[in-house]
Amino acid sequence: NQYSSTLLQCSQKTLISGHSAFSYWNTYSLHAIGITNDPEEEPTLTRINAISEKIKSDKLTTIYQESGEESAAISTLAQDNNITIQTLHTLENEPENGDYISTMKSNLETLQQHQQCTTTK
Repeated sequence: NQYSSTLLQCSQKTLISGHSAFSYWNTYSLHAIGITNDPEEEPTLTRINAISEKIKSDKLTTIYQESGEESAAISTLAQDNNITIQTLHTLENEPENGDYISTMKSNLETLQQHQQCTTTK
């Protein structure tokens, strides 16, 4: 499938997000790490420091948030580590634009760009 063939080609395998909502990307050889396990939790300072170290050690350029999420922890980590914030859609709710297929394609394009995936033709 298109997800497998694209995401298997990513040179950046680590994916940091606000919480563990994106662990299903692990199916595609990515390593998704949530700042917390639950979106209602606030991360500890120890956890923030550990994530910051992971960002540095893996030379990450992006941290992900789910659509509609506003997190002080994500903003702080992005600012402190000079990385960008990108949005992925979990499809818990109906997409604002398009449908399921177009939303999943948009997620794939975001990951392809920010996880440094090459495509083979």
